[in-house]
Amino acid sequence: ATLSFLKDTIGDKIEKAEVSVSLRESPANLAQGQYSMSPQMQKYMKARAVAMGEEADFTGGAGMPSVLQINPDHPIVTKLNAQIQDGNKGEDAE
Repeated sequence: ATLSFLKDTIGDKIEKAEVSVSLRESPANLAQGQYSMSPQMQKYMKARAVAMGEEADFTGGAGMPSVLQINPDHPIVTKLNAQIQDGNKGEDAE
């Protein structure tokens, strides 16, 4: 329920929401999608386009949203999950 709530709330800015197995202290993390370009690669491609005299508005990864990974044991995520389970999807949850 929490993952679908996050995906619905954030919308097209993320590809999907998933539970992370590597997060320990952070509540969440944005990771690159499987076939997405890293921010560094996007920056490189934009600089290369400018150097070659091509259009500078290269948006290499703009159509490739990130993956939101959540830590289910973090207090923020557990509180959000409790609010969703109780049906409280108000301003605090969003």
